[in-house]
Amino acid sequence: MSDSAALVNALHAELVVLEAPKTERDFSAYLGRPLDWIGDTLEVELWSKQREIIEAIETEQQVAVPGAVGTGKDFAACCYGLYWAYVRGGQVVFSGATLSQVTNVAMRTVTDLWTHAELPGEALKMSLITPAGDIKARTSTMAGKLSGIHSARGVFVACSEAQDVGDAAFEGLSSCTANARDRFVAIGNPTRAGGWFAHVCADVPGWRVVRIDGLEHPNVVEGREVVKGAIDQSYVDKMRFNFGGEQSSEYRARVRGLFPESTVLENALFTRALIDSCTQAATC
Repeated sequence: MSDSAALVNALHAELVVLEAPKTERDFSAYLGRPLDWIGDTLEVELWSKQREIIEAIETEQQVAVPGAVGTGKDFAACCYGLYWAYVRGGQVVFSGATLSQVTNVAMRTVTDLWTHAELPGEALKMSLITPAGDIKARTSTMAGKLSGIHSARGVFVACSEAQDVGDAAFEGLSSCTANARDRFVAIGNPTRAGGWFAHVCADVPGWRVVRIDGLEHPNVVEGREVVKGAIDQSYVDKMRFNFGGEQSSEYRARVRGLFPESTVLENALFTRALIDSCTQAATC
């Protein structure tokens, strides 16, 4: 066989491998064990608060995650979304305030994890079609397309940048979780004292709150880059210097994961304490 013929055969064999469909795998043994599936299949190591988020979603119907920037909140939701589709066989909806958020963050992360794990299915810009359940991306401005998604195997809704998602969008997304097996997680930076996200983060009945303090992140605790691209001490220092100290609303929200006493940017008339007291009075 000539060298050119051998080269052609070798290239053909490589193309056959690249074009071969990914084999479907039985993940039924992982039902109820999302952290094991994520570690074994996606091959990612989560830090303690990401694990807490996933454990909360697995057991609670509604979970709110107010937290510091760059702490992997959305990454945890993406990992769980893949578990929900491939292990539970349910439907997944990722939503956010902007198209960039759902395509460049949520769906890009999902696609990267899916590619690395060599899972079967078809990845599109706004969806991932799997053998069991599908993953869809919707912006909060697509009001007519946020409701009406239901599945006998359950629906998982992840709402990112929840502080910027309006009440109507929240209502539409909530309508997709009409069954006890469905799950809803709201993720955001606590920059606004008002709105539905601040309300559900105030320990109201029916919601489990997982707050993420940036000072607890491994990069800050260990003083080195444990998780690439995540929050680190340099960001903490900049926020403290740039906004007048650790008691500023900006530092509290974006570093400590705490809601401000008032929403300064909107010249709010109501403090966080007043909102919390009214919430407690309404539920007594």
